[in-house]
Amino acid sequence: MNSGKINESTIDSLNEYSWDNRYTSYDEALSHAEQALELSKKTDYKAGLAYAKLNMAVCYFLKSMNKEAFPLLQETLVYFDQNREEKGYIVALLHIGNIYESYGDYEKALDFTQKALIKAKEINYLEGEGDVQAVLGLIYIRLTDYKSAQKSYTESLKIREELGNTMAIASSLNRLAQSFCLSGDYDRALEFYSQSHEIREKIEKYSGISWTYLGLASTYEYMGKLNEANKYYSMGADHKETDIRCKAQCLMGSGRINRKLNNLDIAEKELHEAERIAINLKAKPLLYEIHLELAKYYEKKNNDLKALENYKKYHLLKEEVHNNESANRLKNQQIVFAIEKSEKEKEIFQLRNVELKAAYDEIHEKNQEITDSIEYALRIQSALLPKEDYLKEILPHYFTLYLPRDIVSGDYYWGSKIEDKVIIIAADCTGHGVPGAFMSMLGMSFLNDIVNKRKTTDPAKIISRLRKMIIKALKQKDDDIDSQDGMDIAICVFDYTNESLTFAGAYNPLYMIRDGEIRIITADKMPVGISSKLEESFTNHTIDLRKGDRFYIFSDGYHDQFGGKNGKKLKSAPFRRLLLETSGLTIPEQKLALHNFFIEWRGDYLQIDDVIVIGIEFN
Repeated sequence: MNSGKINESTIDSLNEYSWDNRYTSYDEALSHAEQALELSKKTDYKAGLAYAKLNMAVCYFLKSMNKEAFPLLQETLVYFDQNREEKGYIVALLHIGNIYESYGDYEKALDFTQKALIKAKEINYLEGEGDVQAVLGLIYIRLTDYKSAQKSYTESLKIREELGNTMAIASSLNRLAQSFCLSGDYDRALEFYSQSHEIREKIEKYSGISWTYLGLASTYEYMGKLNEANKYYSMGADHKETDIRCKAQCLMGSGRINRKLNNLDIAEKELHEAERIAINLKAKPLLYEIHLELAKYYEKKNNDLKALENYKKYHLLKEEVHNNESANRLKNQQIVFAIEKSEKEKEIFQLRNVELKAAYDEIHEKNQEITDSIEYALRIQSALLPKEDYLKEILPHYFTLYLPRDIVSGDYYWGSKIEDKVIIIAADCTGHGVPGAFMSMLGMSFLNDIVNKRKTTDPAKIISRLRKMIIKALKQKDDDIDSQDGMDIAICVFDYTNESLTFAGAYNPLYMIRDGEIRIITADKMPVGISSKLEESFTNHTIDLRKGDRFYIFSDGYHDQFGGKNGKKLKSAPFRRLLLETSGLTIPEQKLALHNFFIEWRGDYLQIDDVIVIGIEFN
């Protein structure tokens, strides 16, 4: 018998064991998936490799280790995109959607889960369909569409009862109970929670019981029975097998109850512990709720400053999760999905009504208004960027590879000539899209003042003055050092009289190629913005120029892009090798080569960040 086939059979068995035991024996399930991964690598068994990574990702997800799960899911999707009839395709889509839901990105969550539902129905994968309906229900809950949530949860429960999946039935009952609680039907909520609790006790599914405690606590709180609610919140938070996400929600609930009961010291401790967990999980929907509770707590303590600070965080996060533009796109997605579903079920006529048409027209009009506004912002940003003719005049041998992720960009480039010195800058602002563009326009305006008006040509002094102006403009304070607003920057000043280059950088380095070797000139590890290193000065690095030297300044957008065969980041070392390999080309040819490589590397993956790469040759 062929040994390769034996190995493939063994790998398949390991993966099946891992999948079947993901809920009951987490450590064993993960161990079997890891064994399958190693064997698949040795035998180059691509299907085995994909399922092994998928099983590992699911295990991590079930332990709320989304940081570990998400990249594995993206890697598996590269294989399953080419094999869409596989059940793994649905599982990967579903879990990516589930993670996006936990991050508060409901647009992407809905997109992935709807694709999973369509494919699950297409290949008659009932277990997958039941799981997808459960996640769809959760998304609808977040969007306060309780009727749609109940419909999805009921569909999920029906499928799971048909399959006889007891643990999944308990989960569906729990989620149905939540939807009834939120819609004000507390008696039905308690009824379903009791059924879920009974099943989980019977099958000894103790990790799930904490979710039932959370649900019971929430329902009693809505009913105004605070002591009963606090009892179940505490039981959920203290349960030895509680899920970390559940623990955070129970702590928040208990903190809220203790605030109402004037147990303020306990409330503060619980709310801050919930905040710490939510930050670690990147759970924005949960985090903004916690900030609201902290604001109310500090109000009760008469600490107006802390209360205002938390109200601001609450509103910013909530707006980020539920902004109007996102809501419009979500509504569009729901309409498109409804149409696709109806076409399959030959019910198109149900959607051809005046109400839907009016809704679609309104959404289209609002989206057009938003797009028009952003395109106008692009005109303003473009006017501030240096013109190509001017850059060619002051710096003949150069290229600028500029690829915004959205219409407007958080990356920018800037240049000027003061007497015999040429200043070239590449900067990467906090965020991308409209928020990043605002910061970039602020940076370019300040540079015009620092360099062109004040005639500052020392790169370290330019960054220091820019930092002061950014901090002042954003009203950043010493106690606000966790603020991420600001920018990373790389500044090159070419002194053509003395044939030298002086470089200074905030996080962003300079690469130099000379005699076929690449050298890294490091930047200072502090941002242009508030930080704990405000007393430290930025560092100048001076290099004597030789004919043929090439220099590169850039943002992290190029080397952080996901792509290639395995859907991983390019990273810095391969980026340097690419620069070295293409350094024999002319400047225009190298720009084209870098552009083509980036597009090919990215493939079907979304561009995740703005990109700026500037290459300069001394001649």
